[in-house]
Amino acid sequence: MSGTILALLGLGMILLAMILIFKEICSPFMAFLIISILSALILGYGNADLQNWFVEGAKGQAKTIALVIFCISFFYIENEVGAFDDIVDWIVKKFGGKPLYIMIAGWLVATLSTLDGQSASTILVTVPAMLPVYKKAKIRPLFLCFQIASVMGVMGIVPWSQVNLLNASQLGVDGYATFASHGLLTVMLLSWVISFALMLVYGTFEIKRIRAGKNDYLVGDLDAGPGARVDQVTDRQKKMRPFNFVLIIALIVCLFTGLVTDVVASALALVLVLLINYDGKTMRKAFSKCAPMCLGSISIILCVGIWMQVFRGTGMMSALVDALMSLLPAGLVKYAHIIFALIKTPVDFFLCNSLAMSVVPVVGDLVTTAGACSMETAHAMITCASACGMVCCASAAYQFVLLDMAGGVSLKDHAKYALPRMSLQAVIMTLIMVVFGYAFM
Repeated sequence: MSGTILALLGLGMILLAMILIFKEICSPFMAFLIISILSALILGYGNADLQNWFVEGAKGQAKTIALVIFCISFFYIENEVGAFDDIVDWIVKKFGGKPLYIMIAGWLVATLSTLDGQSASTILVTVPAMLPVYKKAKIRPLFLCFQIASVMGVMGIVPWSQVNLLNASQLGVDGYATFASHGLLTVMLLSWVISFALMLVYGTFEIKRIRAGKNDYLVGDLDAGPGARVDQVTDRQKKMRPFNFVLIIALIVCLFTGLVTDVVASALALVLVLLINYDGKTMRKAFSKCAPMCLGSISIILCVGIWMQVFRGTGMMSALVDALMSLLPAGLVKYAHIIFALIKTPVDFFLCNSLAMSVVPVVGDLVTTAGACSMETAHAMITCASACGMVCCASAAYQFVLLDMAGGVSLKDHAKYALPRMSLQAVIMTLIMVVFGYAFM
């Protein structure tokens, strides 16, 4: 079969993935599984080839799946047992009733709750804690939604976040090694400064609205709003909070420094948090609460790995890369990942992760074929993907959880407010990669 036909088929499969996911015809993991099988059958491959690609694709995701199970479960359980409650309460009381201080408190709470690199915990911790205070200060919930998206955009860079894990697995690099050895810690810290600075700028405009009486329609409400926990925190868990906090710090130090390998450190931390906070009768039930969150991530990562193996094994990847290279001017091919990074945020809002999961590996192969190393591509891809924010995508499930918990903020209003601001943040973060040399090692 000619390269042109293979490229067209590959493009068709990518577009089909976008349609299936964006139109919610089926879940992402089913879409990639269906496309994997369909692609192989159309090209005449049989059961033995599919078996081999499925096994190899699953093997390639083993470390990623382990991190999802251990690390995400650990932070989820820490939130369940109230490990962050005292810190959240202290921040809220410390900053009092001034709108700007409350905005800073909201940003700090959102930052604290992003330690697991996941949307769920950030939303479930930040919104119930801050929404009543925001309403009392007449700060729009719309602003809180933007803050959460902005902070999540920065935290997506850490090696245990779903965005980083997915991008690293697609690009064939070690997400942890990328973070620890190639300057992404510096990028993340600078991005946090940018996120905070932009929040202050936009906060001053919000304060002007408050003083002009434009936010008087907000009703002060001291109720906690939608709850974040399944069960109440027990007396034992309250007594164990100091130990839980030390355990969180210890795990973060290991994840950032590599003092203990990421998978081993996460596994040990998960074992300890269960032993500290639960007895033998309740431990199994506590761990089972993590299953829905972990299963969703694992299924997508696993099926993306299989799809990637099929896409490469059938030759569609190389054919599509050749076609893309022929369309780009020779001088721009090496910078395709930077171009993609600059435009990805607004496109990702409308196409969600379907575009990222489909196009990232293609751009990665395109750039590496042109002479850049895979780590360079990973830098730009991880940064631009995270800058979009895990809750700033029109068809992301947790997007609607956030908007509902924030009092029914409309998607239209959220897009109008957050999208241009998140796009600016993404552009600045990408330019930092280039200026500081992290995108071109």
